[in-house]
Amino acid sequence: MRPLRVAVATMTLAVVAGCGGTAPAPAGTPVASGAAGPSITGSLAPGKATVSANGTTTHVEGLGNATSAKFDLPAGDVAMAVSTCSSNGVIPFVWVYDAGSNMVGIVTEQTYLLPHLKGGAYYLTVAANPDCGWAVEMAAKP
Repeated sequence: MRPLRVAVATMTLAVVAGCGGTAPAPAGTPVASGAAGPSITGSLAPGKATVSANGTTTHVEGLGNATSAKFDLPAGDVAMAVSTCSSNGVIPFVWVYDAGSNMVGIVTEQTYLLPHLKGGAYYLTVAANPDCGWAVEMAAKP
């Protein structure tokens, strides 16, 4: 009976070790921050995202689940800041897509760096509770 136990244990270890390996690196990098995140600047409508730009900063805000209109981002590294939901203090999930609907990042942190963007048109899809007011700001990293 003992050889059978050893064989089963050895096979289990081999399977577990074979499942290891390295996961692909994420497209972006969370950045440590103590900041509160961007503020909501306007009135929010459920399911709609509003995009505004002020010089080098792009601001997107909304209420609940929403997809933004396309906006321009510069080539290179882009820093993102995401607010917590006004209703519950949780950070919404943010997906970043290029104009061709290719995902370039999934953001679940309050501050995030999207490296090596090609520049051009992008848009966001945000998943949040229906009563979650949120805001995202993006700017080229100096």
